[in-house]
Amino acid sequence: MRVFFYVKIYAFLSVSINHVEYFKGKYGMLYTENILRKGVQIFQKSTKEDVKICRVSENIFYFWLMESVELEIYIQQLKEAFRKKGEEEDLPFSFSNGIVI
Repeated sequence: MRVFFYVKIYAFLSVSINHVEYFKGKYGMLYTENILRKGVQIFQKSTKEDVKICRVSENIFYFWLMESVELEIYIQQLKEAFRKKGEEEDLPFSFSNGIVI
C-alpha cells in the first residue's frame, strides 16, 4: 500500500556541494559544470512553475519554486518528465529530493 503525502512546499532541495566536489574529483571541473548545467536545463524544462536557483549555505543549493506544489505529485511529475525526455541517461547522478516547509 502506498501512502501519499500532500504537502505544500515552496522550496525544492536539489544538490549539495559534497556531490559537486565528488564529481570534480572523479570527472574534472569542465565535465562537472556540464553535468550541473544539463541538470538545471532538465529541471527548468520539467516544471511549469517559476524557478529561482540559489545557494543558501556553504553546502546546499535550492531550486526555489515561486508557487506552492504538492510534494508527492510534484516529485512524480518530475521523474516522469525526466524519463520521457530520456535526458537523464546522460547524467551520471540523480537529483536528491528534499523539502523546506
